[in-house]
Amino acid sequence: MSKILLIGHSVLDRIYYKSKLQEKPGGIFHTANTLVSIANSGDEVYLITHTSKKSYKYFSEIYDKVRLEFSETKSEIPTVTLNLYDYKERDEKYSRGTEKINLSAKIDYTQFDIILVNMISGFDITHEDLKMLKEKSSCEIYFDIHTLSRGIDVKGNRVFRIIPEIEKWLNSIDVLQMNESEAKTLWGINSESENINKLLEVGVEKVIITKGKNGVTLYNKGVKQHFKAIKTDSINFVGCGDSFGAAFCYHYSKNKELNSAVDFANLVAGIITSYNSQNKFKKLKTYIKKYD
Repeated sequence: MSKILLIGHSVLDRIYYKSKLQEKPGGIFHTANTLVSIANSGDEVYLITHTSKKSYKYFSEIYDKVRLEFSETKSEIPTVTLNLYDYKERDEKYSRGTEKINLSAKIDYTQFDIILVNMISGFDITHEDLKMLKEKSSCEIYFDIHTLSRGIDVKGNRVFRIIPEIEKWLNSIDVLQMNESEAKTLWGINSESENINKLLEVGVEKVIITKGKNGVTLYNKGVKQHFKAIKTDSINFVGCGDSFGAAFCYHYSKNKELNSAVDFANLVAGIITSYNSQNKFKKLKTYIKKYD
């Protein structure tokens, strides 16, 4: 049995891809969705996020299956417009502002087997919050850098920038996930090996770099290992990184085996790229077994 804590903003996604528009639940929903789909009886998923009565209908199928007692209800949650492209990084624009998530120091964080922080909006929590989590928990903290890597311009567009005070974030992270574009926002360094060396200097030994169709690279104490992407008919690329983090944390919470957790997460994220409907998540375990 595992107890997993998720932290991150819930958002409504308006997704444009090849001139087609879809409106879907987004943000930390993708992480929770994957965890609920792969969890076994007895596992518990806790979620700290913001919800809204107005939009809860989009999230209810999954959020009704997680523990929400530490979350808050707001009048509205953010709406994000995503423009997706086949061969370049997606564009993001926030149409509503975000409030920071409140992390109560009164929660018993020692009860969790792993804590997954996904910086969905980039304003989900502060590095002071992350430090508090590290001090009050007894498990590893998995951190998806996500939109912390992006600033916001006057029109609401999210643009890559060097992350302010990055070392204060890194000091409280055990496992770091990012994609290749996000990695360049740590210190403005393009070289993957140079970034890894600097991460080692500040004490981050476990680093996962997701590379889309090119798979995933894991660094453990500077030792590099690459995992090829699985062969599948990919039609959906929204939330794949979120699903990767969810699958990793679930597997890792069970046995603390780093390589097998990355292998499992790579498999799950690859499978999900072939999904075009929410109903398919109900059979995710069956799809996973087909690759065993």
